[in-house]
Amino acid sequence: MTRTVIRNVAISIAVGTAFAGLTLSLGKLSVISENSVVGGAQHLVVVLLLPGMLGAAAAANNAHAWYLGAAAAVNWLVYFAITWIGLSLAGRLLRAKA
Repeated sequence: MTRTVIRNVAISIAVGTAFAGLTLSLGKLSVISENSVVGGAQHLVVVLLLPGMLGAAAAANNAHAWYLGAAAAVNWLVYFAITWIGLSLAGRLLRAKA
């Protein structure tokens, strides 16, 4: 494997792990702060975690009782894939221009 592929995979693992960690701390993120800047950031993070919540609800066949671990796994997969595909496409576009 080339250095670029290893770098893309390492960055994708880091991004996926960050979103999985944020998913596991969803209980603390769901209480929105009164500070408008912090509250806006919390709202944005919760919106970004929706794919995992929807995936966990689908896996549990219950929209009201789902496991955070399943949501974290779904978010890890989603954001790993998005990051890896994005980095791969960006690298190809940059090589094509050079």
